[in-house]
Amino acid sequence: MEAIKTTQDAEILNALCGVFGIEADLETINAILEDHEHAKEQEKTKAEMRETLQAEIKAQQKALIPIATQQQALVPLTAQNALVTPPPPPSHSPRPALKII
Repeated sequence: MEAIKTTQDAEILNALCGVFGIEADLETINAILEDHEHAKEQEKTKAEMRETLQAEIKAQQKALIPIATQQQALVPLTAQNALVTPPPPPSHSPRPALKII
């Protein structure tokens, strides 16, 4: 058995295939390695996107006012308007006349 004297992944895999009697050429091995690298990059991108989305969701949640603490949020708008205390009626004292200059 010969020692494997290479540092290239494809050549190492090719030599190992030869040792174990598996037929594979360098082109096929390189294609498999490229597919594997592409899959790793896709997983990394997915993880980054997931982290970004989770951070955005947390930021949006912090920006929202919790509805549970707003009792009026549970009351319909027309009922909210009914809860507003109207201003006191105007006094009946005559207003001073305006002087036009």
